[in-house]
Amino acid sequence: MEKEKHGEWKNKLILIMLLIIVVMITIAVLVIRHAYKQRESIADKVEESVIGEEGKVTTNIDARLEEVVRSGRLYTAEYPYNGYVAVTDDEGAAKYYVAYEGTVKAGIDNIQDIKLKVDKDSKTITIRLPEVKVYPPEVNAGTLEYIFVDEKYNTETVASEAFEKASEDIRTKVENDNEFKMAATETVKTAEKAIIKPWLNLVEEGETYTVIILAYGEEADGDEK
Repeated sequence: MEKEKHGEWKNKLILIMLLIIVVMITIAVLVIRHAYKQRESIADKVEESVIGEEGKVTTNIDARLEEVVRSGRLYTAEYPYNGYVAVTDDEGAAKYYVAYEGTVKAGIDNIQDIKLKVDKDSKTITIRLPEVKVYPPEVNAGTLEYIFVDEKYNTETVASEAFEKASEDIRTKVENDNEFKMAATETVKTAEKAIIKPWLNLVEEGETYTVIILAYGEEADGDEK
């Protein structure tokens, strides 16, 4: 039963992550439309953001990327996290089981910790993300469902007791769920890449850049360990 429950919420988690990616791509489309409208004004001001010798014009894309890369709305998402827990008496015997629906937010706590490196020679942009933070999860009290071992345990205090136990259970599970943190990290990376690629291709017309997104602790090929 526990494995089935575990599998169900993992499937829901995968679905919600796919939905988040779709939303991020939709945002990217809106950014593209905005970039088309702003292209003429960018061209008028390009002299202010150009460096290099005469005949060797190099666009200063670093400053332009900062705003996109450090857009805070990209980095925090809310995920469903459902489960169940046995509520026991002082001797450890189960009084009842409570199923709950909860949510947990995960993302980057300080977007200023995002590191951006532009290599104009190799046409490579490397974005290093800080460690993804998992915020304290929350249980929706209105979703609690009970299975009583004995109806005598269905008292006036059962709701508050069950909510407390469910809250403890979800905190413990999230703290020990490495797969969840890994999945949240991949979602952040995918969202970042979906946003930055279309924008970059528009602003740097005629130039092709490779975008590398590195999570906390990851190294690019060729980096020293």
